Amino acid sequence: MSTTPPRATGSASSSTTPKFTPPHPRKAGGGPGKLPLILGISAVAYGAYYYYGQQNEKTLGQKSAEYTNGVLRPTAEETLGKFGSKVDKTVDEGKSRINEATHTLEQKAEHLKQRADEYKKPVLNTIDNADRKIEKEASKVSSGIGSWFGYGSK
Repeated sequence: MSTTPPRATGSASSSTTPKFTPPHPRKAGGGPGKLPLILGISAVAYGAYYYYGQQNEKTLGQKSAEYTNGVLRPTAEETLGKFGSKVDKTVDEGKSRINEATHTLEQKAEHLKQRADEYKKPVLNTIDNADRKIEKEASKVSSGIGSWFGYGSK
């Protein structure tokens, strides 16, 4: 008896090429069990680093604000003091111009109101005359229609 298995009949290439089988993951060194653990630890470490770094930046921001308040505030106050009188003068000029413009507008409004009264009188007289004429004609018509039904003014 022979210990070699019998050869399969078929294509020559399939019998000469050995079949590839990948090695077992645990035998290859490392395995899928360690990769998630390494990634998880890395993520936690980065999160802790970021979190504690943000806390330190808050204190740095507070120190920077205190420095800015202590050093730059007096400089800003001096600058505003120099320009304060100019600003006050400009504001006063603006107020006086507004008062002048308001006074001028009030005068023009009063003038227009007087002119409107002048033009209003003839127009109102014409409307009153037309109204009287319409009422007179309406009374004639109503007496004429009423006479048809026996309600005449005669």
